[in-house]
Amino acid sequence: ETADSNTVDETSDRMDQSTLRPLDPCGPGYTDNPDPVSHSSSMLMSIIFHILDPDESSVEISHHLLKISRETQTQPPVQQASSSAETTTTTTTSTSTTTNNDWFYFRALQCRRFIGNPLADVLCLPVHPNLKKRWMLWIASTLYLVALRVYTLAVMFIPPFRRRTLRFHKN
Repeated sequence: ETADSNTVDETSDRMDQSTLRPLDPCGPGYTDNPDPVSHSSSMLMSIIFHILDPDESSVEISHHLLKISRETQTQPPVQQASSSAETTTTTTTSTSTTTNNDWFYFRALQCRRFIGNPLADVLCLPVHPNLKKRWMLWIASTLYLVALRVYTLAVMFIPPFRRRTLRFHKN
C-alpha cells in the first residue's frame, strides 16, 4: 500500500462524515507515520484529479472550501416561529447568515471567473439568485481584480512603492 492509496481511502472515509478535515498540503498528513512530502504530493494529485474528472466529492469539497467564511461580529440570530395547522416550523434569520451567503456567492463568482463556466457548472457553483446582487458582486469582483493588478504592477515598476511594500510585508 502506498501513501496515495491510503490518502484515497482516508478521503472516502472523510466524505462519509458530515464535516471535512482542514486541507493543509504542507501538514504531516493523517497517517501514523507523518510525511509532509508524500502528503503534499498526494494532495496535489487529488486536486488535479478533482479538476480533470470532477464527481460528487469534488462538488462537496468545492462548496466546503467556498463556504469557509470570516467571523462576523453581529447580534445573535433572531428566532421567528411560524405555525400552521399541520406543523410548526422555526426559521432563523440573521445578518451573519446573509453576509456569509454573500461571501459564498462572491467566492463562487471569483472561482467561476478563474476556472471558467464549463468546470464551474460541473462543480455546481451557483450564481446569486437576485439579479441586482449578482451585478453588484460582479462589479465588486472586477474592482477587486483590477486593484490586485494595479498593486502588482505598482510593485513591479515603481521602486519607492516596491521598497515600502517589501518593508511592510517583512514585518
